[in-house]
Formats: sequence, C-alpha cells, structure tokens
Amino acid sequence: MPWKGWKSGFIEKCRVCGKESYYHPCRSKGNKHGYYCSKDCWDSFMRNNRIGHKQTSESRERIKVGHQKGKTVKCDFCGTLVYKSPANLKGYSHHFCSTKCSGSYHYREGQQKIPRVTSIERTIQAIVLGKNLPYQYVGDGQIWIDRMNPDFIHSTKKEVIEIFGCWFHGCKTCFPKGGFHKVQDDSSTRIQRFKNAGYDCKVIWGA
Repeated sequence: MPWKGWKSGFIEKCRVCGKESYYHPCRSKGNKHGYYCSKDCWDSFMRNNRIGHKQTSESRERIKVGHQKGKTVKCDFCGTLVYKSPANLKGYSHHFCSTKCSGSYHYREGQQKIPRVTSIERTIQAIVLGKNLPYQYVGDGQIWIDRMNPDFIHSTKKEVIEIFGCWFHGCKTCFPKGGFHKVQDDSSTRIQRFKNAGYDCKVIWGA
C-alpha cells in the first residue's frame, strides 16, 4: 500500500517488461521516455535506444564533417599514432593513446621537474668555481639518480653533495619541532638512497 502522501500518484506499466508499478505524482511531469519498474529495464531501454537515433540525415552529415576536422597525432609518451577530435586538439596541449601513457608521462614530468636554484646553492657554486674544486653543479635537473636530483656531483668519483635548507628539510638544531616537512633531519633517507645507487652523499646544511 503506497504512503498516504502519494494518494494522488498513479499506476503505470513498465515500458520494457509490462509490469505495473505505482509512481509518485511528480513523475508525470516532463517524462519523455516512459516508465520503468527497475534499473535493469531502464538500462535495457537505453541500450536499444541510444541518443541520436532520431537524427536527421543533415545532422549526421554535420557530425561527419566535424569529425573530419580532427587529425592523427603522436602520443606524447610512446609515439603511437592516435586520432583526436577537434575539441581534444583545442582543449589539450598533450595527447596520449591511453590512460597508462598519460599517467606515465605526468609521473615522469613530476619527478624530473627542474627545481628552483636557492641562494645557498649559488653561494656553494661560487665557492666551488672560485677554488676550482672537482664538483659540477647539476641541481638544475641535468642528472637524476633514483628519481633524485643531486645539487653537486664529483667530476671523477661517484660522490654527490646535497644542499639542505634548514627550514625546508627540518634541521633539528634550528627547528626542534620540525620545519616544512615536520621531520627532523630528513637527510638520512636521501643519503641511504644515494648509497643504494652506489654514490657517497655529503650534506651541507644552510639557512
């Protein structure tokens, strides 16, 4: 028995299976597709009556012409040729053949994003050049080791130097409660990762 507030409702047959069901009065307004007793019946109707089945020959021709304005481009990650519609060409600066390629591309770009050169890095770089030390500045993204970009690398040895700002890397002396990362002395993790890759890592802390 329907709720008493639905007394003004109505009974209607399902358009797919013919089963009679009680409907709320608001369902009678603006209903263009009939009535359905369940989601399965609704899905069945939509599968057999896709949007656009009433298109005219003129509208189909316009859609066909619109698709012809697209073009085939290379996937920015793997190079596979893939067709892109005019809307995709206009709305996106990068194009991919699959979601896997898209994810791989953005992961690579995120890991190899060129970092900003800090003031202390410029100071150490000036000292290295002034004293002719056997180190090269590579903190601008020139070299990556285990997805990490060291600041300096030795010219002949497998040795790197990391410049850590006290606030950003959480120096336990200057910031006992932790800095930006809220972790005291997070240099140990990077040192170990460089060591696992076969590099000796030295750290210079600076404000």
